[in-house]
Amino acid sequence: MSELRYEDIKENSKIYCQLVDYYNSDQKKYVREMLDGNYCGGEGARSAWKERGIVPRARNITKSIVDKSGQLYNVPPALELWRNNKVFQDKQYNLLMESVDWVAFNQSVDSLVRLLKTVVIYYQRYIPEDTLTTDGQYVFDSARGDRLLPTLLHKGNCAIETDVSNETITELAYLTDRDDCDEEGAQIMYRVINADVIEDWMYDSKKGDILLSSQINPFGIVTAYARHDTAKPLYDEWNKAPLDILDLQNMYNLHLTDLEFAVAHNKQQSLFTNAAIIDNGDKDNGYIPFAKTGHTDPGEGTAFITGNEASLGHVGKLGAVVLLGATSDGTAATVSYEGPNADLASLSNVMRDLVNDVALDWDVNLDLDGTANATSGFQLVVREINNLNLRDRRAQYAVRAHRKEYDILKVMYPSLPDATLQVKFAPPSLPVDAKVEEEVWDMKIMAGRASIVDYFMEKENLTEEEAIIKATKIQAQNATFSRVQAPTISPVNTLSDGIKSV
Repeated sequence: MSELRYEDIKENSKIYCQLVDYYNSDQKKYVREMLDGNYCGGEGARSAWKERGIVPRARNITKSIVDKSGQLYNVPPALELWRNNKVFQDKQYNLLMESVDWVAFNQSVDSLVRLLKTVVIYYQRYIPEDTLTTDGQYVFDSARGDRLLPTLLHKGNCAIETDVSNETITELAYLTDRDDCDEEGAQIMYRVINADVIEDWMYDSKKGDILLSSQINPFGIVTAYARHDTAKPLYDEWNKAPLDILDLQNMYNLHLTDLEFAVAHNKQQSLFTNAAIIDNGDKDNGYIPFAKTGHTDPGEGTAFITGNEASLGHVGKLGAVVLLGATSDGTAATVSYEGPNADLASLSNVMRDLVNDVALDWDVNLDLDGTANATSGFQLVVREINNLNLRDRRAQYAVRAHRKEYDILKVMYPSLPDATLQVKFAPPSLPVDAKVEEEVWDMKIMAGRASIVDYFMEKENLTEEEAIIKATKIQAQNATFSRVQAPTISPVNTLSDGIKSV
């Protein structure tokens, strides 16, 4: 029987789920929690924010930073199977990867790895019921409907145990479904896999963990592996998720929320008066009395709006009339509009600098206001060198993870060849101006440090053979169609000094 249970999944899961929500732009519910004072002991609380007209706002800077931070799969990498120091192709493996939509899936994996520092990929095998074996062995057939089903997991929805090397996952527990029952509790479905069994469990808040079903694990291993960002965890199965980007996102969302509120108050400032406000039957509004013509009976027109929200403490509501107190000595009443007078531009610049500082910690230069433009290729390399180094470090760990992935697939699909998988990522390309980049290539070719074949291989992702064919074709076409014929110039006889014209 397995050992991991729901409590192991639940432990420290909230922070990871929140980071995933932030990356997926599901942020406003957390802004509301902060405004209500229900987030981390009251962080970001705003008193009576709904009554005062504060509107929760959010902007996804988490995704902006992560997606600019050393991404590996923007250009599809090459998958190479090696055996006896030779590269070969395997049709079954290629079809298997196509069934997963391998590049698109790994783009999502790559972003989550960068965000959370460690994720887990769990593979399952889908086989139609009428599948037949070949010589007693199952062979993958995508045309029949066979599929390789990957599941992307993280510390917010799974728990793992590893061997002493901290490389191989020996037990995995992950959430399969959530079904909130009633106010008294909830039932949560989860699955646990180890080398011996695959078990389905239900957690009930009253009854605890309940085993629903158990079957023998046909593979004898846990078909899952861990992907790490730039470092292997030293003392745990997981790298710790970063809190700087989460705190920055919270700060930025509160800044946007307060900024809009301040701008609105500059447009619609509150009215302050020391005159009594007269009730006109509207519970939210009244009017300021004025001297009537002719005789006015004592006390006429002096009723107060005791139910007005503005007079009950919610000072500052947009468009509100605020009662400071009625005059009693017969002096003239005063009326004025008042509101915050903050330097909004300076405050926004401070927040922009904070965002840029955290982005630099993630080896990202954000073009927040045009400051990230480079005036030369050398300057651009200097600005982007951290990102290029980051990409190289991330690629090393990705290559190791994909090798582990292929080892797992060989167990799941015994007909796959016995080989080692090598993943070759495309060389990093700097986001330079297209015209400048073309000029650099022209200079390299003219100086003999590169050829047109090198250009096609890098810029158009062609193989060397394809690049040679294309370069030869262009050269032949230029020789045929781009030859310029020099115009024929007829000699012109000019009149000399001793010859007269007729």
